[in-house]
Amino acid sequence: MPWYNAQQYCRKHHTDLATFESMDGIRLETPFSYSSAWIGLWDDPQSWKYNMGNKSNSWRWSATGETIKTGYQKWDFGNPDYYDATERCVYMVTDGRWGDVDCEETHIYMLLW
Repeated sequence: MPWYNAQQYCRKHHTDLATFESMDGIRLETPFSYSSAWIGLWDDPQSWKYNMGNKSNSWRWSATGETIKTGYQKWDFGNPDYYDATERCVYMVTDGRWGDVDCEETHIYMLLW
């Protein structure tokens, strides 16, 4: 399902999409049967980064609306790249790396417990 649908579903039936401040204590179920899943990280299009042209942190967690404050980031090589100004949502692959993609792509979701 697209990122926004996953967010709505998780908020309605659980808590929210997954948030990570570190990988300490994070374990993906074995075997993780999907190659990727949405997490609760998204790029705020109203951020100063794109409106004002500075390099402020515009990636926000769905559950809190706060930017990445811990400094923990697990971006895959070359990400985030905001390719074609459409990649505003984040998925995670089985080894824990993150990638930014179009929010309309279809992935499963990871829950915040």
